[in-house]
Amino acid sequence: PPPPPPPPPVFQADDGIRDCLRGLVGSEMCIRDRWTAFFGAVILASSVEVIVLTQTIVHDTSLYFFVTAALACFYRGYSASEGSGKWFLLSCASLGMAILAKGPVGLLLPAGVIFFFLAFRRDLKFIGKMQLHWGVPLGLLIAVPWFTAMTTLHSDYVEEFFIRLHFGNFSAFADRKATHSQPWFYYLGALFGGFAPWSVWLPGAVWRAWQRRSEDERGATIFLFVWAGLYLVFFTSCESKLSTYILPMFPAVALLTGRLWEEVARWEVPSAAARRWTLWPFAAFLAIPIVAIVLLGRPETSPQNLDYTYGVTVPGALMPLVGLFGFNVLGGIFFWKGRGRAAFACVAASITSAILLFVLCVGPGLNPVR
Repeated sequence: PPPPPPPPPVFQADDGIRDCLRGLVGSEMCIRDRWTAFFGAVILASSVEVIVLTQTIVHDTSLYFFVTAALACFYRGYSASEGSGKWFLLSCASLGMAILAKGPVGLLLPAGVIFFFLAFRRDLKFIGKMQLHWGVPLGLLIAVPWFTAMTTLHSDYVEEFFIRLHFGNFSAFADRKATHSQPWFYYLGALFGGFAPWSVWLPGAVWRAWQRRSEDERGATIFLFVWAGLYLVFFTSCESKLSTYILPMFPAVALLTGRLWEEVARWEVPSAAARRWTLWPFAAFLAIPIVAIVLLGRPETSPQNLDYTYGVTVPGALMPLVGLFGFNVLGGIFFWKGRGRAAFACVAASITSAILLFVLCVGPGLNPVR
């Protein structure tokens, strides 16, 4: 028989580029400052979870794209002085696609973000300006035919998909055990790990954005806070927890972090405290050599086990860490000298170099045993 086809490469560059473009489109729609949009897009495309999910086939990536499109189009329409109708229609169409991707959660949470944002702004009357008499039928036209066909083919589809799968997994009062039960603080770790390496700047970004919230005429910062906060609170309160569930909040978190870096790049962070919030996170990367030593001392990640089980040598396994460590130390030095853009470029280069070194040094050994 002919030999089996080779496995796909560990990393596919086109997926990462496409995800970067997704982030850039959403960023420019939410915040008109192009530098903030650019930094947010780079941050989003180079975060660990987004990179990993570009190599997998899961519904969450489609949900993440359409939720981002829906909320970005809504805010573009909300902040537009004229011609906002088309943005609301695009938002409703995106919500229809989000429902197809993941079911009711594709509608309820984005709609909740819009509602609570308008309530916080004391502008609920704006709902009447959102062209819902056209948008709702458009969304239904996209989503309903599929669910109608599935219900016709499978008599128990409504009970299994809508009631047991969604209500059963997400509700503490359901009569079934959650599929992926985790402690309440699970998503704090999932956000920190999935948003790495940028997560070390997230506390400072949130603090600085809250300070500047009154500068936005149309509440862009509040919109991002509501967007990220609602997803985090909702899924934290759910019984079933997976790291991919909070993926749709990543664009909002990336924009908040991008706004901090935009200030740093122009070196307009006004206080010593704000500069410390940006400088001290670089110190976290000094722990990389310690983590590497600890991991090599564990039986499951010992040099012998890495070589025997995964076909990976110790020098090959260490090379991505070397790239991550070296560029971030260099970025800290640039930041100390007041060169914010060079510091940002080094952080972005750190994750890029780690990926490339992983592909070159670890990927060839992994592919035969995947």
